[in-house]
Amino acid sequence: MKIAFLNSGPSSTKNFSTSNACRSMAMMLGKLGDDVMLFAMGEKEAEIKENFYTEKIVRRVSPPGTNLKVRIMDIVYLTLFKKRYSSIKNNQNRDLISDLKEFAPEIIISFNRYFVDLLVNYKKVTKVKLFAVTDDISEVCNAEKIREDMPNENNKNAIIRYLKIRVLRFLSYRLINFYESKYDLMLREFNKIIFFTKEDMKRTLNKHREFKSKLLVIPPSIEITKTKIVKPKKVAKNVLFVGNYTDMKNVDAIRIIKEKIAPATSGLDFIVAGKGGKKETYKNFKSLGPVKDIGRLIDSADICIVPLRYGTGIKIKILDFLSHHKPVVGTSIAFEGFDVKNGKNAIICDDLDSYPRVLNALAIDYKLRKKISDETGELLDFFSDKRVSKIWLKLLDAQKLV
Repeated sequence: MKIAFLNSGPSSTKNFSTSNACRSMAMMLGKLGDDVMLFAMGEKEAEIKENFYTEKIVRRVSPPGTNLKVRIMDIVYLTLFKKRYSSIKNNQNRDLISDLKEFAPEIIISFNRYFVDLLVNYKKVTKVKLFAVTDDISEVCNAEKIREDMPNENNKNAIIRYLKIRVLRFLSYRLINFYESKYDLMLREFNKIIFFTKEDMKRTLNKHREFKSKLLVIPPSIEITKTKIVKPKKVAKNVLFVGNYTDMKNVDAIRIIKEKIAPATSGLDFIVAGKGGKKETYKNFKSLGPVKDIGRLIDSADICIVPLRYGTGIKIKILDFLSHHKPVVGTSIAFEGFDVKNGKNAIICDDLDSYPRVLNALAIDYKLRKKISDETGELLDFFSDKRVSKIWLKLLDAQKLV
């Protein structure tokens, strides 16, 4: 059995990312198949080689007996307007289709919507089966919702923020149209559509009942290194949120933390960090922007929060928090795909007005924070290789590929 993976981009940290989930799944199936090829994509060839897909890293993390091979791909540019791609092989640029023809996979598992047209055309001239690993696109961009929620303040910052949202709103329309066209084609032409969460599958199923037989849920198999449990402080002090500042759902969450939660909470310091942000301090709120060692930052936090109002799929930031045994307070949307038992292994809070009260109570409740920290491993075990590989084996057997 030959399987080709197309991932969604590089990871430049040792923590989780969608790319990490893809790589981990590729390595897991590498133990099951005769030949597995991971096409590792990213914006800069140097960044990929230095930070993620070097042969040293691949050898170190590959489990014994894995037949995984990695082919570095350098995305020259890939936007809504132009789509070019090339792979790096023997210092020669080659297009993706040439690489696929040479490898001749029996199945292609794609984490990337950009190549839907290309893969569908490739399928027409081969016997390959196409699997997509995706989330629902119904909330791929919520710029309009976020814009409507903005307070009507007559000051310079509010005006600048309003203009930024207007620009993002314009771009979001183009993005949504682009994604919808790719998504519809994927639903029609791919053999299987795999979601990480049952909530995502239900959202798609509500609109596309005709594709019910193609849809299924398989959680990601993620390489998880559980850190040593650090005894919680008697009284919590630092509250952390991590997320890309260019992602609209994170933009909304950061604004809520800064303007709504932090001002109404006493005795706690709120820290946010992530790519695209700027350093800023305002009373008990601090924005760090990008940080080199997210793991160390998470270790320094007493409580982690994820007050997301929008979004789909598995929230990788929660896996980061859980792997460091941190008590997490988040919305139902944030915890989609997780088997959360409220008050036991995490705290679900959908009422944003209640966050100051919930966080103040949790900060002084040492026993509850310790209890939640001790139970985080249960949530992580849901994504173990052993469990997820059984689901994939059953799927591949049904496709008569095993």
